[in-house]
Amino acid sequence: MVSEYKQAIGSVRSWLGLTSTSRQQQIAESFPRSTVLFIIDIRNTASDAARAIANLSTY
Repeated sequence: MVSEYKQAIGSVRSWLGLTSTSRQQQIAESFPRSTVLFIIDIRNTASDAARAIANLSTY
């Protein structure tokens, strides 16, 4: 599975399920039971897929 994500670098990806994120890598690394860390680079696009929810988050 990890190799599939590595091959998809630069493409738009989506996955179902709850995903915890943080703008600060150190915080993301401290999430309980984390075994995989995705580095997500979201740039200004016309896509509606990404939303900033920092005002709703503890992290």
